[in-house]
Amino acid sequence: MIRLSGVKRLGGTVVVDGVSLEAPSGAVTYLLGPNGAGKSTVMRMIAGLVRPDAGDILVDGVRAGRQRPGALGIGLGPSACNPAHTALGHLRWQARLSGLSDGEARRTLDRVGLASVARHRVGGFSLGMAQRLSIASALLGDPPTLLLDEPATGLDVDGLLWLRRLLEELKADGRTVLIASHDLAEVEVTASRIVILGRGRVLVDATREELLAGSSGPRPLESVYLESTRGSVEYAVEEAS
Repeated sequence: MIRLSGVKRLGGTVVVDGVSLEAPSGAVTYLLGPNGAGKSTVMRMIAGLVRPDAGDILVDGVRAGRQRPGALGIGLGPSACNPAHTALGHLRWQARLSGLSDGEARRTLDRVGLASVARHRVGGFSLGMAQRLSIASALLGDPPTLLLDEPATGLDVDGLLWLRRLLEELKADGRTVLIASHDLAEVEVTASRIVILGRGRVLVDATREELLAGSSGPRPLESVYLESTRGSVEYAVEEAS
């Protein structure tokens, strides 16, 4: 489980302002919001890459940034994969940082469908292939908790169906999965919980069923999102990586 309590992060302006939320085990929780809403900063704080100025962040009961190596799987997207490395070289490097074997790197490549291109350089990959490698980074070592940043970006139809199956498997295994996304279509299909941020604050925090329920029938997520975020655009520029 991921738990944030009263978390603040100050940049040139307030980037995250008193955010409290929970991403439970056995669920896929999505973090939505317009650009500048604080999504990236929240994800980076959970990953331990930046520290909050106030509040607490616990990942499986451990303060963010203090987890043992490999306890938190992080997929930051294709841009985090070194184009000069081979797919296997990229995962081997990550595996060794976590005390894992080269065999674990090979098994994970096979799991994401990249075994046949293990020795190919990442710079020659399509966006979808690089996205699968980013997801492999998060899966390496079967961590109990995963952070994924826009995992559907670049995937073709087969890739999206594969991602949906993977998320269902992770949920069935009792993993905690937190995803930052703009892809409302995929969120509507795969989410267990949805948290919408705006102006650095939590605007909505509900299960998918609660959020989409309407008095006259189910509402599309797009309508709910637009209603929730009205007036929340162009608030703050999130900190640069």
